[in-house]
Amino acid sequence: MNEALKLWLRESWELWYWAMFFPSRLQERMNEWSPVEERYGYRPDTTFQDILFSQTNRRFLFQFIQIVCLFSLPLIIEIIFYGRSLDLLLFPIILLATYGISLVFQIDFHFPLIFALVYLVNPTFFVTGLIKFIEFSLLVSQNFIGLLLISSLGFILTITLLSLEHSSLLTKKRLLIFVFILISVSCIWIGTQNWVFTLSVAGCLGIILLSYRKAFELEKILINVIGITITLSVSVVVCAFLLTSIDIASNIIISIVYSFLTFRSGYISQKVNYSIRYNVENITNYSYRICYSVCYNIGIILVSIVLGITVGVMMSIITNIGALPLPMFFFACWLVGVSLSTTKEKWLGIIAAIIMTAFRIEDESWLILLSFSITLLAYYRIYPEFISFIFKLVNTISYRVTQYPFDVLRRLPPFTSELLWLPLPNHDRILIAAFRQNPLEALPIFQSIQKQPLYGFQQTIKNALPQLVADQLTAIHTIPELITTATPNHAILPLLVPSLYQTELLDTKSLNVELLPTFQKYAQNIEAALQAGSIALRERGLERILDQLSTLNSQLSGLVKSKAIPRWQNVIKQWQTIIQQELEQLQRQSQGEILNPFQYGNPLTRDRAQLFKGRSAFADQIVRQILDRNRPTIILHGPRRCGKSSFLLNLPRLLTSDVLPVYIDLQSQSASQSEADFCFTIVRAIHRDARSQQVLLPAPPKREEFRLSPYTQLEDWLDTALTQLGDRRILLNIDEFEAIGIAMEQGRISNRLFDQLRSLIQHQSRLSFLFSGVQTLDELGTNWSSYFISAMPIEMTYLNPDEARELLLNPDPEFTLEYDTGIVDQILTLTRCHPYLLQLLGWVLVQLANTTHTQLVTPTLLQSAIPEAYINGIGYFTNVWEQFTGTNPTEITAGQQQLLALAQGQQPHPTNEAAQKSLQRMLRYHIIEKIDNQYKFEVPLIERWVREKSS
Repeated sequence: MNEALKLWLRESWELWYWAMFFPSRLQERMNEWSPVEERYGYRPDTTFQDILFSQTNRRFLFQFIQIVCLFSLPLIIEIIFYGRSLDLLLFPIILLATYGISLVFQIDFHFPLIFALVYLVNPTFFVTGLIKFIEFSLLVSQNFIGLLLISSLGFILTITLLSLEHSSLLTKKRLLIFVFILISVSCIWIGTQNWVFTLSVAGCLGIILLSYRKAFELEKILINVIGITITLSVSVVVCAFLLTSIDIASNIIISIVYSFLTFRSGYISQKVNYSIRYNVENITNYSYRICYSVCYNIGIILVSIVLGITVGVMMSIITNIGALPLPMFFFACWLVGVSLSTTKEKWLGIIAAIIMTAFRIEDESWLILLSFSITLLAYYRIYPEFISFIFKLVNTISYRVTQYPFDVLRRLPPFTSELLWLPLPNHDRILIAAFRQNPLEALPIFQSIQKQPLYGFQQTIKNALPQLVADQLTAIHTIPELITTATPNHAILPLLVPSLYQTELLDTKSLNVELLPTFQKYAQNIEAALQAGSIALRERGLERILDQLSTLNSQLSGLVKSKAIPRWQNVIKQWQTIIQQELEQLQRQSQGEILNPFQYGNPLTRDRAQLFKGRSAFADQIVRQILDRNRPTIILHGPRRCGKSSFLLNLPRLLTSDVLPVYIDLQSQSASQSEADFCFTIVRAIHRDARSQQVLLPAPPKREEFRLSPYTQLEDWLDTALTQLGDRRILLNIDEFEAIGIAMEQGRISNRLFDQLRSLIQHQSRLSFLFSGVQTLDELGTNWSSYFISAMPIEMTYLNPDEARELLLNPDPEFTLEYDTGIVDQILTLTRCHPYLLQLLGWVLVQLANTTHTQLVTPTLLQSAIPEAYINGIGYFTNVWEQFTGTNPTEITAGQQQLLALAQGQQPHPTNEAAQKSLQRMLRYHIIEKIDNQYKFEVPLIERWVREKSS
């Protein structure tokens, strides 16, 4: 056999098979054979209207006609043996009817079989109907002329309405739709003289048009009116003669089908309009534009004829299908259910079952209820497909499931059908067995099942996914593999649960991954613990995670279902084994290394609260001002690295439960890019910190919603959120608030922000503000002082000696480093109890003690630590040298010269304004101090750094 013929036959077979069992593969072929135009960077799927009409693919169309002819063979044989020669006209009619159904709804190859059933029971219906149609056409000829006259008047009225540019009654769109509905109702009444049918069609058509009114545009709506009205003119006469023998119930069913087909004709006419619209718009010659319009209307008329014939034949089937004997009627129900199943609409099967049952509602036999069940069984593919799949599973020997899971899977959906409406028993167990045998080979199978939208497939994924995830977590054997489970670099997990690795997870339950987010968090904590500066800190981090795993193990019964407990116990056991092995290896490496608890550079967060020492008196002062009825705005200022940010981050531990502190860091560029970003940052921070303290507030609006009216969005959200706080109050802690001034200088933020902040301070009694930064309001400018008149400045500098001593001696319960006599006092003197310098020097001392394998800080070790501290803290000392000495190059140079002179024992004598300003700035920022008219460094450690720099 010729290879081209083999290919043709195979493609024809696939066309039917995919249309009945694999709609997605059929869609892929349609997209490949007749691709539609790309829009907005996306190429939509090719529809049946595209491939069969507007951009016909001849190969696809001929194969479609070939299959329809094959399914029409029973009808042709019946006509040859039982019918008349005139009945042969049914063959082209059935081709057109099937084409019309496929054009406006979906491909349906079984329609000729239903037609054959009707013909087998009533072979004379076609000739009888044809005679009645001819007689009826003669009777309604005058009415048909009237129909055309009313249609013409309707078109004239429509065009007149379109020409009215200044209509003050209603919008053009709605008025045009209303006029069109009147035309349609008039046409239907003239053609049918049946009020039930007329009102039913008018109601359905009106609802469709009014619900779709937003999609109509004035330059397109006239084309839709023409297409739909011509369709009415052609098809309503075909329907009319059938209505003399149809009861009211059938009228309603016909009306629904008729309205749908009528509306689809307008859609198809619009598709044709799109195909020629570009050419018409680019033609300036009026005659050519008329030619294009004529061609367009001819196309509409042809489509209308096809749809009219389709409607007429469908009405014929509807009229006669109820008279079929029960066995044949049940077979028709099965054909209807199977044909509609490929739409994958959840409720369409029930609707089809109700309609099929309604055809035989007058039967008194209870057997008619079988029509409802048979239609459902066919639509949801329960018989024979689902039953056959279960039969295969029952007859599959259990060892084949574990030994040959891939063979079993490939005999089941979606390899044999995409229409699995109900979940297959043990489908998930076979999928799990395949993953355990070869996860990389099983992954494409999992993804193909995951893409299927029907309930049966989704239930398989839902049942299998937790075990698949648990198996992947159990399969790891090393710490690097464990850490990878929290990153997109894992080979399997990101493909099993892609959303969990790409976006912020808000609802883990909907993903049915149970404890995966918890283990991801543990993996991240393990990575963070192993990045600690000392081995002792790594040990502590791993020990903490082991404790958390033990706690999780004891809480499993309350977190997951009882049947899921064993799988997560296996994961916990495996992770504990891996972490314990890593911990033992670290213990062998440490050899008694001292834990280094000190942290310099970054603010102390609440998880490092043991390092946050003292500040109790300072906290009391802040709290008193916060709780004051006058609600003064607090300005917390002081030199950098003095602990302001650490204090704000630990403030929740120091406040009473009725105050809800919210931390906002304006160092983030996204917070001060614009007024909209600033307002969004406030709302998001309040929502975040409230949630961390178990206070649920309304979800913040999206960032884009703040662009048009940031302050309106802020106030509206606050009005709603503050009412849900009960007796609580919000304290907004805005750190690095000088960024607002910089943004104003650069034009990113206007003075309206000051107005808004002042309004919130004055009128929101549940809202208090604390601004933290290096400068005071006076230093920032007159705008700040005038807007925040009630502001109370509070300065933060050094720790007191007792607090500093406690920090050095007891930074952590497991801290074992000891100090020689007088060493602690020397450190306090060197640092002047400066928090940053204490943390820096403490960190360096522990590092040197571990390097020299000692647990005692001697004077020699302290002297060795000072140069190392200068190296590790170079950023701080450089900041003092370049930022605190002046605000411009002249002042900075003068300030540096005065510091160098002071370090060499000489008193500064400012001789110009720049030097005077620099001196005052260094006094203000506690670089130097004045005692008995003598200037000196406040912190000896800084003095020594400057002295070494000068030398």
